[in-house]
Amino acid sequence: MNDRIPYTSGTDPIHRDDPVLHETEIPVLGIPTRYRSNSAAVIDAAEESFGAWRSLDKRDVTPGPGTTVTLFVHDGTEGPEPHAPVRYRTLDGRRMLLATRGSQAVVEPLRRDALGWVTPELVQDRDHFRYSWLDALTYAVLSPRDRYPLHAAGVARGGALLLLAGPSGVGKSTLSYTAARRGMSVVAEDLIHLQLHPTLRVWGLTTQLNLLASSRVHFPELRNRPTTLLARGEEKLKVDLRTLGAVPPRPVFDQVAVCLLTRDRQPGRPCLEVLDQGELLDGLDPGYEIGFDIFQTEIRAGLEQLSAKGGWRLRLGPDPTPAVPLLEELLASLVPGGGEGPP
Repeated sequence: MNDRIPYTSGTDPIHRDDPVLHETEIPVLGIPTRYRSNSAAVIDAAEESFGAWRSLDKRDVTPGPGTTVTLFVHDGTEGPEPHAPVRYRTLDGRRMLLATRGSQAVVEPLRRDALGWVTPELVQDRDHFRYSWLDALTYAVLSPRDRYPLHAAGVARGGALLLLAGPSGVGKSTLSYTAARRGMSVVAEDLIHLQLHPTLRVWGLTTQLNLLASSRVHFPELRNRPTTLLARGEEKLKVDLRTLGAVPPRPVFDQVAVCLLTRDRQPGRPCLEVLDQGELLDGLDPGYEIGFDIFQTEIRAGLEQLSAKGGWRLRLGPDPTPAVPLLEELLASLVPGGGEGPP
């Protein structure tokens, strides 16, 4: 096993040379990523999380060696606690370790792979496994390949992308859904990835939004829709963006600007304010939590490029609908010949 960390819990550890019976390859973030497992359920989860990336044009797929995520299902257990808590830790300033009571995985960026052992219980907790484990492993192994993570939502039209940044609960998902109902594409709900070389590009692709149950008051079509308990313990309304035609035809963008969102709880019209680079950087949270902390220098460089021409602050009222025409105007200003961009 060399310097890899094997899983042990009173059962025989499963070694890397165990037979892999199932595999698939998906160009996640434009990088060929092979998923390998002794369990078809793991591959099904990978397809559910990332299969939409197969629509990527071949010109956007990075040539050269890809990455590999290998997960073996073993006979361990996660214990009585629902939604087994996942612990994340960085090793050597570059590797990343994920662990629950009965599962463990390590990301080796220099080897372009991730290797782990997971329990059947974790895999069967489908949403939790996808979001807290499989997505985390995938992005951890891909981020060092010039795909640096940043917390932001994103809406697009005409090949231009407007990033919506702000604290959790400010209304990014609700505003994104409102924009989707008006014909815009939703690129991301909470996570985008920055490519810095040879020029700045932003990558993002999601097929689902998760809305607060309180969103029903604004959207009649959601009033009878039941909530789903997500892995993070939150009750949310799941919306499939494909039913709205709101998945971007090309999930990589060169024309990008940033809009900070703030919330005004008092009734009133939304208010848009132009920001210079310094004001925009002051309002952006780089989010250097575990996993992101490895890339502080790169994320900061990406934020400086994103904010070079300034941006906007949008103050939202209780109802997101009046803000959507402002988003349309901002996106139009980003399209060549579409109007003035931020100063």
